[in-house]
Amino acid sequence: MNQKQLKYRKRKVFLALVLCLLLGFAFRKLYLTSQVWSSDLEVFWRAATAFWNGRDPYLPLGEEKGFVFKYHPTLLVFFLPLTLMTLSVCKAVWLGVEVLSIAYCFKWLKRSGISIPTLVLVTGLFWFLWFEHIKYGQIMAPLLAFTLYAGTPTKQRAAWKVSFMIYLLSSKVFTLFALLGNLRKLLTREILLGLVAVTFGLHLVVSIIFAKNGIHLGTGFHTLYQSWIDNAFHNARDLGLGNVRGAVNHGFTALVLRNLDPQGVHPEWDAPVAIALLTVLGALWWRVSRQFRFERKWSGWLALSAVCHPLAWSHSFVFVYPMACYSVHCAFHSFPRERYAKRAVLTLISLLGIAMMGLWVPQTVGLDRAITLELLGLKAWGAFLCAVALALA
Repeated sequence: MNQKQLKYRKRKVFLALVLCLLLGFAFRKLYLTSQVWSSDLEVFWRAATAFWNGRDPYLPLGEEKGFVFKYHPTLLVFFLPLTLMTLSVCKAVWLGVEVLSIAYCFKWLKRSGISIPTLVLVTGLFWFLWFEHIKYGQIMAPLLAFTLYAGTPTKQRAAWKVSFMIYLLSSKVFTLFALLGNLRKLLTREILLGLVAVTFGLHLVVSIIFAKNGIHLGTGFHTLYQSWIDNAFHNARDLGLGNVRGAVNHGFTALVLRNLDPQGVHPEWDAPVAIALLTVLGALWWRVSRQFRFERKWSGWLALSAVCHPLAWSHSFVFVYPMACYSVHCAFHSFPRERYAKRAVLTLISLLGIAMMGLWVPQTVGLDRAITLELLGLKAWGAFLCAVALALA
């Protein structure tokens, strides 16, 4: 081994040690925070426990009416394993699930051709988004990981995986718009039959739990679905105006409605405005991405389903992560070295967009300035800049 190779190896070992040290500090911070917070996870845990014991899983957590399970009743089945643990152990396990989900997304993107330096950079710039996601114990990172796993077209792709993916995406309703980029291949006869089988199987599990607790099936399903409808569709008022129309709602839908309906007196406008935005922006993305590889194209649809969601809180922007990675990678690698100016401009646009989503937060720019920026749709415009850079790369 010559002197140059030895120096290169020492540099790699040093960088690996620094990275391990940073990851250790990050994991410790996430663990301590998740043990104190994880309010959304606590809702899932309490709802699953109540459901298993034959009680109404849709009752609010304490006096805060916004902290209530809002997903489809059959999705409670996926949270039942949480009932085997204490809440503290559940928080630790869920942290592991979230970290492994992020790691899988990293691996999937690397396998699709994105360079490791790009992935490390973008993953690091997303730190505050990961932190907020894990702080509340949300499900977007596991949902993204399974979506990438099941949705990628392969010769051996099983229909049941795609069926489960579609069913899980329905938990957030508007995340189903991520399917629009590959609708004809996803909605095949086998996959539709798989959806029927998944739906039947989950309802069968719910029926068994009703029987275990001596609950009549008709009464049980009626009560369960009525509670779900009340919480999922009539709960906007309980979330509070600040959560629905305020700075913590980062999507384009919220940006439009802050001008059309600033007092939130017309929650029925949320869905039409979101669908209108998805239609316009979806048509634009469909047009510019026609020649893209599947992974690159799909990353835009995943991001679009997040930025146009009526309740696009910070954890929703986890779905923008793949597009952000592709944006930086393609901006830097799609042009020959002679065209350094275009490479530099598009890379800077991508990094600016990522910074708007992940770095311009109260911890870095101050609370007052962050609120002012977020009321202007900062994160949604950041995702838009990443999409522009990706489209031009």
